[in-house]
Amino acid sequence: MRITERRMLLQAARQVGQARERVAVAAGPVSSGIEVDRPSDDPARWAAGRRARVRLQVGDLREKAISASNARLSESDRVFGTVGHVVSRARELAVLGANGAQNADSRRATAGEVTALIGEALLAANSRGLDGEFLLAGRRGDNPPFDAAGVYQGDDSARTIEAAEGNRLLVTVTGSLFTAASGVDIFDEMVQFRDALLADDIPAIQNAIGALEEGVHQVSLGRAQIGGLQSSLDAAEIARVDFEMVLAEVHQRAVEIDPIEAASELALSTQALEAAQALTERIAQVVKAV
Repeated sequence: MRITERRMLLQAARQVGQARERVAVAAGPVSSGIEVDRPSDDPARWAAGRRARVRLQVGDLREKAISASNARLSESDRVFGTVGHVVSRARELAVLGANGAQNADSRRATAGEVTALIGEALLAANSRGLDGEFLLAGRRGDNPPFDAAGVYQGDDSARTIEAAEGNRLLVTVTGSLFTAASGVDIFDEMVQFRDALLADDIPAIQNAIGALEEGVHQVSLGRAQIGGLQSSLDAAEIARVDFEMVLAEVHQRAVEIDPIEAASELALSTQALEAAQALTERIAQVVKAV
């Protein structure tokens, strides 16, 4: 084989190798969807993509926190609903007990129902959330918020979460909403009402009507507060999803491929490889014929 022919074959083989490398480079982004995979590919774009990816991951954590907080508030609303029903029923019994048509025996029987109502309300107020912590205990979630006498043992520290960058939201309510700090001490008023029934104390029973009415209103305000917190969380989740879409676009522009451009580059590279292979085959046939 003459030197010129050998050079032609070597050059053709080199072109085939280069064409194969170009196809491999073009095929990588098409298969992975990523154009900038490491800092050396494009430092500025890689850094922008990395920042967007980290913020997306933080957003995922916020989504979980918002969802868990909404679930906790829904459980708290259920508790307030139960206590509200109990206090409303106790008020109805107070109205009946103040009626002169009742006697001491009927009032003592009513006191038994009030005792059961107090137990139902305490059981609800000491409910645990899905995480196992007591819902209304504030930051003392490992201990029941109310003792057997209905005295509040928790604190007034509501919890917060970071729902967005620089935006923290209240996500819990506490049992202090059932105490005199928020109006009347609901459990104490119910106990006093029961004792008034047992003592057949008509004036005290009459006084209980107003106190229990205020308790019903107090519980309603608590439920309204819960609803407001849930609305804030819903708004935060909508804003989070919108921001996530923006970050996804930033990440796409920074590191992901343009599908049309990448497909075109792969097609051109493939065509170049096929042409180089065909040329090499023809040169080999010519050399063989000589």
